Amino acid sequence: MNIYTSINYNLNNNIPYTSRNKEIKEIDNVCRVVINEFPVLSNSKFNSTISVSKSPRVKNYVDYLSNLIYKTRIHAYIGRTPQDKLFREIANMKNYKAGNCGELSDAAYVALKLNGYEDVKILDLFAYNKKTKSMRPIDHTVVGVNFKESENGGYDFVHTYNNKYLMAQDRYKYRTYPDNKSVIVDPWMGFVDYGKASSEKFKANKALKVDLDADEELCYIAHKDVFNLENKDMEYFKNEYPNLIKNKKVTSVSDTSAYSVKTMSAKIVDELREAFNLKKLVQMR
Repeated sequence: MNIYTSINYNLNNNIPYTSRNKEIKEIDNVCRVVINEFPVLSNSKFNSTISVSKSPRVKNYVDYLSNLIYKTRIHAYIGRTPQDKLFREIANMKNYKAGNCGELSDAAYVALKLNGYEDVKILDLFAYNKKTKSMRPIDHTVVGVNFKESENGGYDFVHTYNNKYLMAQDRYKYRTYPDNKSVIVDPWMGFVDYGKASSEKFKANKALKVDLDADEELCYIAHKDVFNLENKDMEYFKNEYPNLIKNKKVTSVSDTSAYSVKTMSAKIVDELREAFNLKKLVQMR
């Protein structure tokens, strides 16, 4: 069974990117190649656009997709270095054609870096209560270009991932806001725009359920950049995903076989089968 067309879901997403000026258009073009390279299915999109309770078949598939994304995340995250996590996460997304805002944002981060953008940050959305100084997660991840960090720097989500109490207590100190130069890239929603205009788009998106209270305002927390991508890492991405580079020829011949999608995919499938006893798991092309 063709699992994609069986539920009439467009694999290419038909994301309506918008462009107004040269700066936005150039970043927009980079993000279009991300969508073309990774035409993924997102369970959060299904949940926000389909009344799954009316169709048991669709509900079963969405549950399967949610479980698949969860397990591939565990496979990519647990016990991995940040670089290894990034390699595996993107390879999993390429293989299984499944991912949400986090995976797509990491891919956009890599694509922007490959195309010469230096000031690139992973951002999480939060609602900040000015009265109580509490932070409410919106559960959405995007990418910021020319986006300033808080005065305390970027937040180290990797080392506080399993310490939710610590995150809840101190993360308000790391909140930040876009200025006139900040650009938001959202490959999940499908837009590139300046920061303040992006905030309005998030508020208007019913799937995100922002729903700000009177004392709340939308803010961002920039991830501390723990990837520390070296030249060899950039060469890997150039060779493995040459389509992510706009108007450039790939001439590198460095050995990237260790993380090649072609050689890595079988290992990923085997490891997932063994770790989660998934006898029926197959590679999706």
